[in-house]
Amino acid sequence: MATPEREQAAGTAEARLEVCQIVGRLMELWGFRKNLGRIWALLYLGAEPMSAADIAGRLSISRGSASMSLQELLRWGVIRKSWKPGERKDFFEAEENVAKMVLRVLNERELPAIRGAIGELQGVIAHLERSGADRADPTLHRRTRDLLGITETGRSLFEGMVGPDGPAVPLWSVLRGGIEEKS
Repeated sequence: MATPEREQAAGTAEARLEVCQIVGRLMELWGFRKNLGRIWALLYLGAEPMSAADIAGRLSISRGSASMSLQELLRWGVIRKSWKPGERKDFFEAEENVAKMVLRVLNERELPAIRGAIGELQGVIAHLERSGADRADPTLHRRTRDLLGITETGRSLFEGMVGPDGPAVPLWSVLRGGIEEKS
């Protein structure tokens, strides 16, 4: 017969894995591999750092996949290595400031892509205007300018969250009710 403690532990483990799955799906929507989100969530939800072998076991993934994913998460700065006295293996723990992580991704990945799209749209508009095609197809010209305007608005919103010098959390702090600390 299962004891209340065992039932509670099983419920906790099940809830933890469910949250890992949810975060993994969200990360896929953002263009990251699902295991990156699952591993980060597992570390974030835990009170203690975990080894690659522990992570692989908990998430039922190969050690190779865990190792590659951990290296990528380290490069993004969303986890860090830690050591336990007397242990030879590496342990990992999650960055706990979610706002800081989101802002880092916006600054390092999304903003450059948006800025690149703006430059390309400006190039198309300039070409249309130089060649006279803007008069030949005014709908194409107008709608390309509209797309440029929307993209520039998106850039302004992202820059408002990221700040001029990287993750300064100005707009994010306002959106979160001023509870996020500037780091």
